[in-house]
Amino acid sequence: MLKKRGYQAQKPSDVPLRGWWDISKRLVHNLGQDNLSLVAAGVAFYGLLAIFPALAALLSLYGYFFSAADMVEQLDRVLSLLAPASQDLVMSQVQELNAQSQASLSISAIVGFVLTIWSSSKGAQAMITACNISYHESKKRNLFIALLTRFVFAFGAIIIAVVALATIGILPVILNYVGFERNIDWTIKLITWALLAAIFLLSLSIIYRYAPHRRAAKWRWLSCGALIATCMWVVASIGFSFYVSRFASYSETYGSLAGVVIMLMWLYISAYIVILGAAINASIEQQTLTDSTIGEPRSRGERGATVADELTTKQRQQVDKE
Repeated sequence: MLKKRGYQAQKPSDVPLRGWWDISKRLVHNLGQDNLSLVAAGVAFYGLLAIFPALAALLSLYGYFFSAADMVEQLDRVLSLLAPASQDLVMSQVQELNAQSQASLSISAIVGFVLTIWSSSKGAQAMITACNISYHESKKRNLFIALLTRFVFAFGAIIIAVVALATIGILPVILNYVGFERNIDWTIKLITWALLAAIFLLSLSIIYRYAPHRRAAKWRWLSCGALIATCMWVVASIGFSFYVSRFASYSETYGSLAGVVIMLMWLYISAYIVILGAAINASIEQQTLTDSTIGEPRSRGERGATVADELTTKQRQQVDKE
């Protein structure tokens, strides 16, 4: 019976169909009980607060090396992934920054960077809290380690965002150089989404491994949630952009705030998908009785991770029978 439900699985692919049914029921129960949608709203809120200071800081630095025309051209490629209302919102911020003097831009860069770090760190803390809830963990780290982890994740998010934006900006130049003149728009979009998906997948794997206050899980127990969440994020982002541009009437309902509302909704969807991936991993990891944490195998109760240490009611009954 232990094998039929995957209680002795060494990796997720060892779990049989009956075990995946248990995982699905556990996931649905946990999502309803943990109110993860509220935590996702907090992550989205702080993410929105971080976007515009970050934009001000990046554009201020960009303005030292490139002209306003170059800046707008590069941004057009990035903004093509957003809904029209969000594009207008960002471009209005760019126009205001272009009208400022170099001295004002320097101040904007400093203030924007400070606000970005603060907002990003609050968003990182909300994400860490969400991962703790998903993995049924309490706060176990001391204050210094907790703050260090929070700011490392904040800086990491900023660096990943810069790399993603740079990739989108440089990609057309590379494609033109290698001779992809025909159908270049579609080629750019396909490669852009593929690169963004790869960056998102890598970021999720790091978040799921190091964010929760627990002994880290082996990579094999993080891959399913990260892969599912990445696929969902790509589909949801493309679908939401299509819906907003074709059917939704946010501009009629929210007026000048439409761009902010659309961006906040997309951030909320993204945050919820990230948290859902963590919940999927936790539900899968809880299905096996073998040690899923890093290092040498340990007995239950000594693994430093709730989902790896504690038995579900059904598991306890099966173990007692065996």
